Amino acid sequence: MILFKKNIKKVGLVLGGGGARGFFHIGVLKALKEKNIKITEISGTSIGAIIGAVYCSDPQIDFNKILGELNLLKILTKLEFSDKKTVENLIKFLKTFIKADNFSDLKIPLSFNATDINTGEEIIFKDGPLFPALISSMAIPGIFPPVEIDGKYLSDGGILDNTPIKLIKKNKHILLSNLDMSLLEINKNDRISVLKNSIKIMQRKESIEDIHYFKNMKKIKLLSLNPDIAINSLDFRKKNYKELINYGYQLTLEKLENEKFV
Repeated sequence: MILFKKNIKKVGLVLGGGGARGFFHIGVLKALKEKNIKITEISGTSIGAIIGAVYCSDPQIDFNKILGELNLLKILTKLEFSDKKTVENLIKFLKTFIKADNFSDLKIPLSFNATDINTGEEIIFKDGPLFPALISSMAIPGIFPPVEIDGKYLSDGGILDNTPIKLIKKNKHILLSNLDMSLLEINKNDRISVLKNSIKIMQRKESIEDIHYFKNMKKIKLLSLNPDIAINSLDFRKKNYKELINYGYQLTLEKLENEKFV
């Protein structure tokens, strides 16, 4: 006879964008599993949407096994960056880890966003085909071309909302894994660093406003993880994986204990 526990702790999980820093999210997932906290829905953007889709398609997935065989830097440098070929190659690559074609195939509900680069509208995906919608959420401007879906040209969802808390609908406890809050010390003559900080400042404003809003809602308990990560968002070298995962794991355990979240 199976006895069902009534006191299982449940959370909605938000996985923010941040490129290579997204391996931090895997440590968060590892810590939640260790603490027997059930994730009942996930929202995300960009790398957060990708890791969310991998996990939602198989909550028992062995990330250690995947990472032992994964060399993202090698894969990304081999991609052909023409519109159609890029999307096809990325879908083929992601399908080796994501065993789902549609949102309805996922074992945990998932939602993520993308940005209509012509209108500035935020496009939300939560049902229908998973691909190529997932690619559009991570299509960083200047790195990947926009993805055409239903006549719209879509780019990275983090442009408009890098921490889509509002997509969590069914949970009173929300854990936010927020990757990209820190700013770099810039050289005024370094145009790239100025551009990166400008984008981060825009993203931070939206994130901070959302965090304050949800923290002030009486029926919502929000815990935000704001790691200080020095690793560049485009640095996909394999040596960073373990460091980021361990950081996510340790910080999540520490916050869960100190904040009495659930």
